[in-house]
Amino acid sequence: MKPVNWKLTKFLWYQPIMRGYFVTDKTRVIKFWNTMGINAANSSSYFKHRSVAVCDNYCETRLLEDVLSFNISDKSDVFSLDLGSGLGRFTRILSKYSSNVTSIEPAENLYNEQKKLLYDLDNVSMHQLDFESYNDSKKFDAVVISGVLLYYSEDGLRRIFGKLKSHMNPGCVVVVRDFITPKGIMNTGIDADDQSYFRDIAYWKQFLQDYNISIEEVFQCRPSYLSRFKGLLKPKKMSTKDQVRDSPTSREVNGFISLVKKSYALRVLELPPVRWVLYRRLRSARRRCRIDFTFDTQNVFMVLKFDCF
Repeated sequence: MKPVNWKLTKFLWYQPIMRGYFVTDKTRVIKFWNTMGINAANSSSYFKHRSVAVCDNYCETRLLEDVLSFNISDKSDVFSLDLGSGLGRFTRILSKYSSNVTSIEPAENLYNEQKKLLYDLDNVSMHQLDFESYNDSKKFDAVVISGVLLYYSEDGLRRIFGKLKSHMNPGCVVVVRDFITPKGIMNTGIDADDQSYFRDIAYWKQFLQDYNISIEEVFQCRPSYLSRFKGLLKPKKMSTKDQVRDSPTSREVNGFISLVKKSYALRVLELPPVRWVLYRRLRSARRRCRIDFTFDTQNVFMVLKFDCF
């Protein structure tokens, strides 16, 4: 694996507050995804503009397919696991490269919606539970973990990977979709009961060694939209004089016009040529081992390999 060419930026260090195995109360997390997460049909990011979500989904799908096609040559006897599968966005991709896919999702609403979305896949078995409660003896050749590990403290991660190790065949490829930082651990929680953590690659390398898991590569999986649409996504600053001069009605109209402009500008992300170009840029960045840390964190795919010896 080539060294990652980090783009170091100003970084805030947060001291983690560990509360048991699960950083945030599990019931609260499941409740959250049962309500807000149900809106994430096009992307695992529930809050994004639809056009951004569609483009994210396209890029992540293509990149995950690149990883799976490289690591899986014959799907006739491949067993895969989608851990925290949500609405089955990655489950469907795994089904193309596997003879059998196990989908695990604890949130009831997501699970029920996933059953509707994946009704046509006869090689997928769905389970409404968390991984800690999964007690099948099945072993897997490919695993996808998306948006799950950031909710766990280190003790919780050790429980997850300790159990996962017993469910992996030698050479199992694990694709983790998560946030990473250029250095250190960033605590994004708002209080002691609501914590999540973004970790750096040095942390993951040392942590995974204990489970005979190596990091094959780490690469950015979504385009850096904010730097491209900075002028559109940031509200225009107004002087105090202008604010006093503008009536409430004119401010509302100007705000509406700004929103319409932003929406129409972002719609270009849904155009196939635009999505293809952004995907190719991500592929190029992957080859050059470049990750954009303009905003201190970045969404990445970590490709891991399990060696049982």
